[in-house]
Order: sequence, then C-alpha cells, then structure tokens
Amino acid sequence: MNAAMERNVRLLMVFETSRYLLFWLPVFFLYFSSILPLEDVLLLEAVYYFGLVLLEVPSGWFSDRVGRRVTLLIAMAAQTVGGVLFVTTSSLLPFLVGQLCLAASEAFVSGTNNAMLYDSLSVVGREREIGAQSETMVSRGFLGLAISSLIGGVLAGFDMRIAYALAAAAGIAAFGLAWRMVEPAHPPAADESADRGQVSFFSVFGKLRDGTLLWVFAFAVAMTVFDHVPYEFLQPYIGFLTAGYGQGDYAPTPAVAGCLLCVMMLLASWSATRAMALSDRFGWGPALLLCMALQGAIIVGMMLVLHPAILLLIALRAVPMGLWYPMMNAIVQPKLDRGIRATYLSLQSLAGSLAFSGTLFLASWVVGDVATLNVELMSTLLTVYGLGVVVVLLALLAGIGKLHQD
Repeated sequence: MNAAMERNVRLLMVFETSRYLLFWLPVFFLYFSSILPLEDVLLLEAVYYFGLVLLEVPSGWFSDRVGRRVTLLIAMAAQTVGGVLFVTTSSLLPFLVGQLCLAASEAFVSGTNNAMLYDSLSVVGREREIGAQSETMVSRGFLGLAISSLIGGVLAGFDMRIAYALAAAAGIAAFGLAWRMVEPAHPPAADESADRGQVSFFSVFGKLRDGTLLWVFAFAVAMTVFDHVPYEFLQPYIGFLTAGYGQGDYAPTPAVAGCLLCVMMLLASWSATRAMALSDRFGWGPALLLCMALQGAIIVGMMLVLHPAILLLIALRAVPMGLWYPMMNAIVQPKLDRGIRATYLSLQSLAGSLAFSGTLFLASWVVGDVATLNVELMSTLLTVYGLGVVVVLLALLAGIGKLHQD
C-alpha cells in the first residue's frame, strides 16, 4: 500500500499538468464572441460558474463517500466531452452544455485532487509535507497552463476549434493517469461514521467556528472573484490593442493572448514554489493580503489604461494564485477530518464560484442589448471590481487584527 501511495503522489503531479492543458484558455472569449452576441457570451461564462455552484458541494460529498479516484475519473470524462462539443457544434444550446461539462470537470477535481494528495501522504506518514507537496502540485498545474496557452494561442490563430480539440485529447490523457491511481486507505472509524451519515454538512459549517478557518474561507471566496476578473477581460483587452493588425486569414489576438498567458503561467509556476517561504517570512495573514493587493493593482491598471505596457502588469495575474493556494492548503488541510475534507474544500470553492457567477449574471443584465464590448464599458466594469478589492482588503485587514487579538 505504501508503494501505491507514493505512486499516487507522483501521478498526481503529472495529472495536474495534464488536466491543466487547457488549450482554449487564450481564445474562449474570442471564440464565443465570433459566433454569439455579447449578452450570450457573458451568459455562457455565468452558466459555467453557475454549474460550479450546483456541483461543487455534491462532488465533494461524492468524493468523501465514494472515493477520490472515481471522482477524478468523472472529472476528466466531463472535460473530454466538453471539448468535443465545442469542436463539433456552433450554437448557444450545445455551448451551454459544453460549459456545464467543463464546470463539472472543475467541480469534481476541486478539493478532490488536494484531498487525494493529503490522504496519500497521510497513509505513509508524510502529511506534514502537505505545504511543500502542494507547492509542487500547483506549480505543475501552472506549467501545464503555460504550455497549453502558448500552443493553443498560436494554433487558434488559424482555427479556434483546434484549441478545444487539443483540450479534449488532454482530458483523455488525464483520465488514463487517474485510472492508474489507487484509492487511499483511511481509518475504519472515519468510514463507519461516514456510512452512518454522522458527518453532515452541519459539521462542515461547524468548522467555521474556528476563527482561522473562517478568515481563510472569506479570503478564498473573495480571491476566487478577483483572480478571475483579469482573466475574463484579458482577451478583449488584447483585442482592443491588436485591432487592425491582422495579416490575411491569420488573427493575431489569440497568439498574443497565448504568449502572454504562457509567460503568466510560468511566473505563477515559479511563484508557487516560493509560497511557503513567503508565508514563513511575513506570516500567512499578511502574505495572503499581499496576494490580494497585487491582484487589485492589476485590475486597476487594466481599468485606467489601454496600453501595451499594461500587459507587463497583467503577466503577473496568476502569481497571487500560485502563492495563496499552497498557503491555504497548509493552513486548512490539517484542521479538517478525512470524512469532510473534500466536502469542505468544495464548499469553499462553491462560495467563490457563486460570488463570481453572481457578478457575471449582473454584468450580463447591465449590458443588456449591447452587441459588443467596448473600451468604456470594460473600464466601467473593471472599476466596480477594483472598488470591491479595496473594500474586501480593508475588511480582511480588520479581521486578521481581531484574530491576532483573540
């Protein structure tokens, strides 16, 4: 069993790279916009996050009750089906189904990959390595995003469907890696408790009586929103910069977006390996707040100026993600019981997805019949998010101060 658990840890590192080969990342907004009006494009993004809302907690409960391995297999099957739908169809309804498949994939992986890592380490007595191993796993994921962003962006300049076809193939590869994993053993008492239904959602919420868990939960929800803002507006921002530079049948925007995302993810991959050192130097609270402040600076930069120089700032967009996620794992995982670990992490992701989905639904309603996004409208939307960063930062700063006093 020990050898199998050691293999699990190694496979998870490769799995994380494979599942993050999201070749469509630099082009999804451009692809949707080339086929559908702006209102439907925003609706597709909102539906994706709404799908996460619906599936986050059930998928975590499924992982805790049925198993980590089968949950990862379902996730990669859904990713493959979603990619195939975007390649073979070109209308709103199948695109909505495709978005729900991609949402299901993310929901079933969310929490389960980290729980599988912690459980596998725990079986062999290495659970104290969760911070360092999380650094490595997050770094490998960003490496996959870097590779796929560059390749997907360049090839999508010819046909954006190529990106979704490659992502479907990556889903198949990740499915094969998950198939080779072994379900971690866990204490019989935890099993019996789960089977009798003694571990409920009330016990998950009950964990939030812990002041540290509550603060980190609030931080993670807010960062889920703020991390996604530059990502959602990146492609139109680049599109405004590159307007009029096309050559023949080749569109330059996907390639520029792909190259920028490649640099972005390489920086995030590097930063993820420094997360615990940053936490040790400044303390986890100030370190996490620094991550949010950096993301806020990027949003404000995009809001104020449309200029190629801002791309250098946007390139840092994933650095906060690379830093805060391993820190969050190191803080939260040891405080959770095996029977609720994936459920808790899924609930945390659910809250963040629900918050961001709500902002997208609101944006879709506000833009109404506007056919295309323009610079002024983009700046207005970014202004709202930028003000949100300031408000949340002040609230969390007050919260961390009270936490230290207690």
